[in-house]
Amino acid sequence: MSEFETFCEIVIREEGGYSDHPADDGGATKYGISIGFLRLIDPGVTKADIQDLTIDGARAIYREHFWRPVRGDDLPPALALLVFDMAVNSGVSDAAKALQASVGALEDGIIGSQTVAASNGTMLYPALIHMTTARILHFAKLDDFPVFGRGWVARALRLNNLAQEMNRG
Repeated sequence: MSEFETFCEIVIREEGGYSDHPADDGGATKYGISIGFLRLIDPGVTKADIQDLTIDGARAIYREHFWRPVRGDDLPPALALLVFDMAVNSGVSDAAKALQASVGALEDGIIGSQTVAASNGTMLYPALIHMTTARILHFAKLDDFPVFGRGWVARALRLNNLAQEMNRG
């Protein structure tokens, strides 16, 4: 199983199935894919389309719109896991900026060759801690933190633990 496939299973487990929470600005969501996000790609997407989304469909969306933009194949696996999960949870640009801050790269929200080089040349333990801290601080600024914050923080810590285990392994 590739890193992408392994990490995809982790993210799908974290995201869960279908939900349509009134406090979620993204609207109806399944496997972490919101109707708000999909309407950026296809304005005709409906709640029924979200409900009918398969795991294979979610994987394809993850690969094209999250894994590739964060250059998951080019990053150290432990960092790739955190960046990919944050991209799905908070958006690619915010995830890229958190990574860039964590590895001392220019924070422009786009993972290019300089960010990849900095990521591969960094000491992973402090970068993983910084990435997780940046993620939690990002959550704390959101209006819906009182509703979803506890779960987001727990998720960030779980993923940090997995990344740290990978780093030690």
